[in-house]
Amino acid sequence: MQVSAKTALHKIKQMQSLAITDFQPGMDAFVNIRIYDGRTSMWFDSLKLPIKDKAYITPIRFTKWYGSNHRVIEAVVPIFGRRHSKYTLYLTAYDLMAYVFADEPYWTTVLLDKQDLIRNPQILTS
Repeated sequence: MQVSAKTALHKIKQMQSLAITDFQPGMDAFVNIRIYDGRTSMWFDSLKLPIKDKAYITPIRFTKWYGSNHRVIEAVVPIFGRRHSKYTLYLTAYDLMAYVFADEPYWTTVLLDKQDLIRNPQILTS
């Protein structure tokens, strides 16, 4: 089913206003690094990573609620290190649905580790 860009943006806004119920501070998960593309960037494609047909993921830890309505949760991405701009994420229900995995889906993803950052230093560029 195809929808117009206007309809898609409306649905995304609706999802962003939902309370988050599937994740809580203290939980761990995995995030697809395409999250850093946002809606306008081509950052991920510019990385030219070797495996084109799989999502690249990395562990995250949910740390705290951002605001009191449980619509945004903060998560840290340890692989990037505290000083890197990509270390902290602020995620909505939409972001969780689109980019976060509760468990690692081994067959469809590549799990990034420190060695991947050494082999592909472009991942650390903003």
